[in-house]
Amino acid sequence: MMRTLIIPAAGHNLRMKEYYFPKCLLPVHQRPILFRIIHSWKKFIDQVIIVVNKQNHEMIKEYMDKYFTLTNISVEYCVQTRNGGTYFAVKLALEKAKNDQVILNWSDVCLTKPSKLNAFMDIEEKNLIFTTDKVRCRWKFDDQKFIQDESYISLDDGIFGVFVMNKVNGTFLKNISEKDKEVEILEAMDSSSCLKIDFEDFEDIGDPKKYGLNVRGAQQNVRAFGSHSKIYQNKSFVIKKNSDPKLQVNEINWYKNSNFSFTPKVYSYEPLILQKLPAAPIAEKLTEANEVFETEVISNLFDIVQEIHNFKEPVDAKNDDSYEQYIGKTIKRLEKINFLFKEFNQSSFKINGILCKNPLTLLKEKEEDIKSQFTREFRFIHGDLQTSNVLIDNNKSLYVIDPRGYFGNNRLYGDPAYDFAKMYYGFCGGYHTFSKGNNQFIIQNGGFEILPLIPKTIVERRRKTYMKLLKNINYNNITERKIDLLHAIIWISVAEYTSNDVLSAMYAYLKGTLLLNQYFGGLK
Repeated sequence: MMRTLIIPAAGHNLRMKEYYFPKCLLPVHQRPILFRIIHSWKKFIDQVIIVVNKQNHEMIKEYMDKYFTLTNISVEYCVQTRNGGTYFAVKLALEKAKNDQVILNWSDVCLTKPSKLNAFMDIEEKNLIFTTDKVRCRWKFDDQKFIQDESYISLDDGIFGVFVMNKVNGTFLKNISEKDKEVEILEAMDSSSCLKIDFEDFEDIGDPKKYGLNVRGAQQNVRAFGSHSKIYQNKSFVIKKNSDPKLQVNEINWYKNSNFSFTPKVYSYEPLILQKLPAAPIAEKLTEANEVFETEVISNLFDIVQEIHNFKEPVDAKNDDSYEQYIGKTIKRLEKINFLFKEFNQSSFKINGILCKNPLTLLKEKEEDIKSQFTREFRFIHGDLQTSNVLIDNNKSLYVIDPRGYFGNNRLYGDPAYDFAKMYYGFCGGYHTFSKGNNQFIIQNGGFEILPLIPKTIVERRRKTYMKLLKNINYNNITERKIDLLHAIIWISVAEYTSNDVLSAMYAYLKGTLLLNQYFGGLK
């Protein structure tokens, strides 16, 4: 029997307002908690009803329309126009529910091991109340009664906000008329019809104290953003299949057309089977690196990149591909995700105390300036040489993996400055730290402050080393100024790429906007 999932998300986010976004869109392990809630119940539901308020309705709906991918579940919305509490939110949703049996799941809690639900979902004689003994809750279920504890000190039978309601005896709620005060669902629920289910496998982001990096950040061995790869590996080889067919085809094509000592051996193209390298990402090693190690690594990487670029003869550049890579794709990505930021970005806004112009406006105004940086010749490139795609073994030998294999719409060849900019993005920009969800912005003084991903002194040291090496590159006129421009564009483009984690998307948007405004001299 299918059920209707009701998610009350009409609160005004007062406890979590420092995060800017509606609480139901905040990431748990870099995926929106709203998506995680729905996915945890997908086996049992065919309808989702999200109760929203007038302020967050538009953003939540547009986010769902653009990024929610389960097509066999209908999603509907109810707008709660007054602060009536969870009771009236649920009553409103019940009017749209097509199923007699419903699931209630608060928008700030998700189950982490949904497979455990199988043991309970055939129970229809009772309403199920999921409880915890490990997390402090405001309500608890004791002696077949709901007991409110505003002090959040109860650790026994706490109710964390997940219910399976089977409408015992035709209903599970008392009828309460509209009142001025808010009414919580547990004030009106028939406690005698409930069965307690002890369940400790959940994440709760109900207040900032519970929402640390251990909840928000990446899980081990899980790709943070974008496409993901199915990987099987043993001691000798890796079988890899990318979820994005374009990336899969272009990676295979790159390996077919290259022959380097610093890439894994290819045992098969269909499927893609690669040598398992006895090495780890240099991004991990750089986290606590000293200056000597940093200099040695980046110097060796510069040598590798030059070998890639000189592996084949250069070809004439295609301005259409440069335009697509640097301007067209970036604008399309910004336009897709702009709805997340439109409350503050209509004209100018402050980032780290600097008044910045909307990046969409700036990109369009400065199109000719950006075009002036287009290269006249393309070279064989890797396409994604940020530090997470460079490995190092115990002998300090470097290897590169995960070639992108295209630039704009052109295969294999592209602007070599893009490889150097991606290196800078990892080495000086701190992408690896960012990709783990370990990034933070603060709303203050009518603007935003983005906190550094790498300490300022280390960034300055690395930049000095990097730019000194860049001066020795004697092809394509790759300058410090061009690297700064491409670095800004990469960060802006990453905002949409990281849209599954709205906090990372915001950070990338702010960082890219700041860098682009600094490049063009700020607001005139």
